[in-house]
Amino acid sequence: GNYTQKIHKNMRTKIGLGESGGNLEEEIKGNHGYNISENIKGRIGGDVDITTEGNEQKINNGTIPINKFTMFLVSKIDILELYILNK
Repeated sequence: GNYTQKIHKNMRTKIGLGESGGNLEEEIKGNHGYNISENIKGRIGGDVDITTEGNEQKINNGTIPINKFTMFLVSKIDILELYILNK
């Protein structure tokens, strides 16, 4: 069946109390859509591994600052334009 959850103020979820931490894993057998009208801010304390088995498109109407990176690897390229501005 369908499940709907409406939250009219704030919602915060914490998983894994203590030093050992915890994990959150989701499996969605369908689509995942979202609409966020303001900012997204976060922190990742380790590696990020994402596999995309289809096309990916991102539209940025602002700037993307690159402060530091050691390796940028692209395994298949049709057209790649990479601008690095040093401040």
